[in-house]
Amino acid sequence: MASQKPPSRSSGYVGVVVEHAAYRSFSEFTQTQAWTPAVNVYQVGNLLHVCLDLAGIDRDKIDVRIEPGRLTVSGVRQAPEPGTEKQGQPPGPGPMKILTMEIDYGAFRRVIQVPQGVDLDAVRSEYRQGVLWITMPLK
Repeated sequence: MASQKPPSRSSGYVGVVVEHAAYRSFSEFTQTQAWTPAVNVYQVGNLLHVCLDLAGIDRDKIDVRIEPGRLTVSGVRQAPEPGTEKQGQPPGPGPMKILTMEIDYGAFRRVIQVPQGVDLDAVRSEYRQGVLWITMPLK
């Protein structure tokens, strides 16, 4: 029976995929950004509408800044936990064990390039049902 070598870093497609996944997970982590909210941008006539998915974030935890050529939205989302006082349920006996965790949380910052000619004094925002809408009129 011939002995087999353990797979090397260059052991074909699977090795490349694993190496790439490990590199991505560590290379994309920074202490200033834990996640990136999804964004849609629409233009209707002379209005730009920017929509950010910010479910589970208190409005007072969101910071919106507009300057020539750039819209920056940042803030913090806390990790959801079961049985909190807000939900009116006792936490339950024993330690919590996380079985699946797909909801991103922590600090975020999203910078969106906007065209020159946005009327900075007329930008407005509205937060409803976990979605932040920012409306920017073009001059």
